[in-house]
Amino acid sequence: MESSCNSAGGYPTDRRLSRKDMHKLPFIHIPISSLADDVSSESEPAEDHDYNTDFTTPPTSDSSLEECQGEEVEDFRDREYPQLKGKVYLDHGGTTLYAKSLVEEFSADLIANLYGNPHSASTPSALAGHRVDAIRERALRFFNADPEHFDLVFVANATAAIKLVIDCFKDHAASSNTPVWYGYHRDAHTSLVGVRESTKMHRCFTSDEEVDIWINSGGLGGPRARQLGLFAYPGQSNMTGRRLPLSWPGRIRKGFHKAATYTLLDAAALASTAQIDLSDAATAPDFVALSFYKIFGFPNIGALIVRKESAHVLKDRKFFGGGTVEMVISINDTWHAKKDTSIHDRLEDGTLPFHSIFALDHAMN
Repeated sequence: MESSCNSAGGYPTDRRLSRKDMHKLPFIHIPISSLADDVSSESEPAEDHDYNTDFTTPPTSDSSLEECQGEEVEDFRDREYPQLKGKVYLDHGGTTLYAKSLVEEFSADLIANLYGNPHSASTPSALAGHRVDAIRERALRFFNADPEHFDLVFVANATAAIKLVIDCFKDHAASSNTPVWYGYHRDAHTSLVGVRESTKMHRCFTSDEEVDIWINSGGLGGPRARQLGLFAYPGQSNMTGRRLPLSWPGRIRKGFHKAATYTLLDAAALASTAQIDLSDAATAPDFVALSFYKIFGFPNIGALIVRKESAHVLKDRKFFGGGTVEMVISINDTWHAKKDTSIHDRLEDGTLPFHSIFALDHAMN
């Protein structure tokens, strides 16, 4: 089931939107370390760089909030979501709606600026490459993820992020002769369930209580010594809308000593209704998969957020392509040199969808 109808959104009951109410839309704030804590979701402004355009991420402004203060919900909806006129949309969990201002600002950006392929050597390419880097950092900070402790890999969607993780795990296991054990929660989306077909050893946990017992036992019934473990689960069930405990990654990291066991959080559904907070790297999942179109409606891209301390299990991926290598020899030898400057440089194959990444900047605005 690809979508769920979730009523939890923190929407105000009064028909007039105050500044405080606007801050709540479209998310309610749920830190990754605790469902009870309330942490600010404001993004930090991007740093100034040499390559600036009229559409480079501006400092945080209250102008849009001022404009919406006191505005009727119906007026706001008609202005920003004219595609809803005369219609009822019930698939927010599948893809939320994009705002009219997002499309207009993105269009104006592309018309006013000349962007080139970031892999090329030219001024338009340098401009595009610089802006991609700035938006990558801004996207991390959108999830309160410190770039010192996390990296963000742009992918097609959450499913692509999940597949990238298991592909890297399989290659790492093959290079180190370490079998992969995979565990997943019964509420998992099909993308997480499908990972089991890539492993000979897998276990489906039928309840939260079963996961708690497993964690409290130190991993009994999970990966054995000299095995590589991966436990995956959704932040929010696509079937019921129920939110699962976000404390599991930290507890697994602290309590498992027999076999290295990593955690993968499918945050695609959760991120559409809650602000993800990765400010505590010690308790955060090792890998977080998400789709930006579920948050903003547009653009159609996703991300894999990687905890840098766990990135070593992704480094042995065999496939390479596009910009993930520095040099390749094809004739009389099979040598190649992979990029090693960052996690995303090694994992982002081919040319990034840089225009879509620019749209993400406007979406966050």
